[in-house]
Amino acid sequence: MENDKNFGPAYVNLGLAYLGKGKRREAIHAFRGAVQFSDDQKSKQEAWYQLHQLSGVSPVSDNADEDMAELGAAPWTDTKPRPNWLALGVGGLLFTVAALAFYGYLFSGLVKLIEG
Repeated sequence: MENDKNFGPAYVNLGLAYLGKGKRREAIHAFRGAVQFSDDQKSKQEAWYQLHQLSGVSPVSDNADEDMAELGAAPWTDTKPRPNWLALGVGGLLFTVAALAFYGYLFSGLVKLIEG
């Protein structure tokens, strides 16, 4: 993880190793890292699955509030989304260029129709 902060399998494997040793808090921390930093969807899904299993709380159970109080908080409540600004910017730029090209095509067709 020191070499590649976004390598999700390292976080997941670390979390599983902590679970094997019975270190629940450390495992939750590792799975949170996978959710926050991982680039691949498979690692994020596995981390979410493990966090769900570790929470031990069913949101539809009658005593979910007491269960949450015992845990302190759900393992994923402080995980913040990390938007991919580069992909958003490139996608927005490509969309704008495509829209301008389409507008130019329509406008030139309208001019030909009026002149023709």
